Amino acid sequence: MFLLEKLRKQLEKFWEYGSGRMVMAAVCAHSVSISIGMCQGYSAILIPQLISSTEYRINMEQSSWLAGLGAMTNPFGSIASGILAEYMGRKMAIQMTTIPFFIGWLCIGLANEIKWIYLGRLITGIAAGMASASYTYVSEISDPENRGILQALGPICASFGILLTYTSGYFFYWKITALISLFFCIFTFISMSFLPESPAYLVKEKDSKKIFQAYLYFRRNNSKAQEEVEKHISKDNNLHKSEQSWREVFCSTETVKPFLILVTLFLLQETTGIYTILFYTVNFFKETNLAIDDFLASIIVGVIRFLMSLVTALLINKFTRRALCITSGFGMACTILPLALYVKYFEIFPNNKRFFPYLPLISIILNVFFSMIGMLPIPYILVGEYFPFGPDPLCQA
Repeated sequence: MFLLEKLRKQLEKFWEYGSGRMVMAAVCAHSVSISIGMCQGYSAILIPQLISSTEYRINMEQSSWLAGLGAMTNPFGSIASGILAEYMGRKMAIQMTTIPFFIGWLCIGLANEIKWIYLGRLITGIAAGMASASYTYVSEISDPENRGILQALGPICASFGILLTYTSGYFFYWKITALISLFFCIFTFISMSFLPESPAYLVKEKDSKKIFQAYLYFRRNNSKAQEEVEKHISKDNNLHKSEQSWREVFCSTETVKPFLILVTLFLLQETTGIYTILFYTVNFFKETNLAIDDFLASIIVGVIRFLMSLVTALLINKFTRRALCITSGFGMACTILPLALYVKYFEIFPNNKRFFPYLPLISIILNVFFSMIGMLPIPYILVGEYFPFGPDPLCQA
């Protein structure tokens, strides 16, 4: 009883005077990433179930559309996210993201024709792109010491969403999984309603009282809150005094350099094959003829991904972003090469007896292991760290 009482007091102190409210706000904001994860992993369970069903007999072209629509429309959502975050606020942008997610999952869950599934995948793909506002919000409410680990909650939530989708696909029909996803849309919308707007966005309203109250909610310290208010107002005043043109702002080194770094990282992320494995996990294991249930193998991969996202949260403040990305990229290359050679060998010699039958599973697990160290989470984390904050995480010692 004494230990429980001591723990309770420590938790109360953490909530009232520590970082408790900041952590809670980060969890609520990044909860939208659960919906992203479910959207990303959904085609892996949807396509095999549709192929084996008697109600829907889809071909390879249709299955490609079902997987692709979840990603093809992401750029439109990303553009909308930037506009909403700038003119309606970060908090409202996150809440607005849940609306297309809700509509998209409803279209899929109640679909009686394949065109409704297409529409649902298209809409949830747009929503997934819109969710980037959560990284901006968390970056702006966090203090520098905790920003990295709080931003790492995004990939953790996304990995949880993928694992939940794979697990749900093992036990339930694809329509049930879609309807389960509605709960997380509702949770994000309601939980964000109880949080204040990002103080950095409130600077636009030039209301010192609102900015102070927002910072006080997260910092729980009057002097720290006032210091943050003065820093933001001073920075805003200097920006207006400088009267920079749009060309000077968008073509400056401070803008162009992080933009090019992020574009390069996201391009490398796409070319590593992370999302190909993600979208077709069940189909891949089915074609490798493993002596294990295909859905169960995908769940194993989902568990590894989720656990590694937790490890990344611990590594994020101990190593530089550059070191994590280099280690991740090298590890992914070393683990995918044996798999590529293995698959190619049996394409050339299909009648040969398969040796090392568990090599594909081990290779995919290790590939996911290394992807979660850097190449998958780091680019998303840097979005919030580069914009609007200035220090270059890739150059940290």
